[in-house]
Amino acid sequence: MKKSAIFLSTAVVALFASVSLGQESVIWMDARPNNTAAGVNTITGGSIGNAFNNPYIQTGINSGRRGAGQVVRLEGKRNLNRHLTLISGGAGLTFPNHDGDSDPSTASIWVYLDMNDDPDGTGDVLASLGLNINNTPLVPGDLRNRINSISFQLFNDGNVRNSITGGQPLVWDDKVDGAVVPGDPPSWAGAKAVRVPVSAGPVYNASLGITPRPSGLTDIPYRVGRLDLVAGSRNCVSGGLIGGLPAHAAKSTYNVHMSVNNLLIARVFETGGDTPPDEKISFGYNGSIPELPVVSGSQQGATSTLPDAIVEIRMKGDYNGDGQVSSADNSAHSAAVSAASDTLLQVYTGDFNNSNTVTSADTSFFAAARAVGSLAPIHCP
Repeated sequence: MKKSAIFLSTAVVALFASVSLGQESVIWMDARPNNTAAGVNTITGGSIGNAFNNPYIQTGINSGRRGAGQVVRLEGKRNLNRHLTLISGGAGLTFPNHDGDSDPSTASIWVYLDMNDDPDGTGDVLASLGLNINNTPLVPGDLRNRINSISFQLFNDGNVRNSITGGQPLVWDDKVDGAVVPGDPPSWAGAKAVRVPVSAGPVYNASLGITPRPSGLTDIPYRVGRLDLVAGSRNCVSGGLIGGLPAHAAKSTYNVHMSVNNLLIARVFETGGDTPPDEKISFGYNGSIPELPVVSGSQQGATSTLPDAIVEIRMKGDYNGDGQVSSADNSAHSAAVSAASDTLLQVYTGDFNNSNTVTSADTSFFAAARAVGSLAPIHCP
């Protein structure tokens, strides 16, 4: 029986087990917490019903399921705390306040995992999860709205297996969250978790950890971590074009890529397994299907080709992305009000009354945003 060792130095945890790496894991990010406390912000159908694929019913990807919440928008901090007071619209929290803190300058991106069965072995369990998170500007240089700070945590509570109902056993023997990597924007490194699926005896026990679930869009995903972001102050530099569009939005947008760190990502089997060992991973969904090409969980630094999430720091009401709310946004707001089905950008930009859509009821609040969204010094940052 072959032995491999995975060492988690900061937690002083060593894993010695019969290891053979599997295949077909999908690790992906979404703006929605996928729990009952968040109301309609659930991701999957299945036992909880297709009606719960909200709030991304507007023109969401894949009927609001996996891959629909990969764009995360938040506000830069504004003068006189208008980012806290203006966008409430008199009706509380506005779309997309998925982190539930009523502060639009903060946002969270949850990390989910789908583990499919590997027919080459039995009793497979995810034994190690080592993730780094790398953030890069969409357009390098002359950045406008910035990410001020980030933090990341791996979960080890009763919601990892089932974030809808919770109350499940822990999945990791130990974990560490890692640390920030300074930069503009900052990144994260060293998130690590391990599981030895062995009960007293010793007896191999696959039920102790993360195990395969049937593939398909209705499975509840494992919710394994969360990235928290805080925006910096609003940047009042405007002007310029990129691809014919205002440069401000492009220079306030950041790509998020997960990668395999030196703990690696591995599964163990009770019997059998892949030869040679190789955990084939898709980091994220490309539309409704797992991203291709897959990468190897046994290769440190392996990462996704497409961004796993996109972070954009944009003012509510700034439809055209030029860094201010002005009469130039009027026509886009009118189009959103009259549209039969809004896009996610339209709802982020124009939903001020917490209805998850843009209607005439939002127009007075849009006018208020326009009144304080100019580049005049009193309104900056």
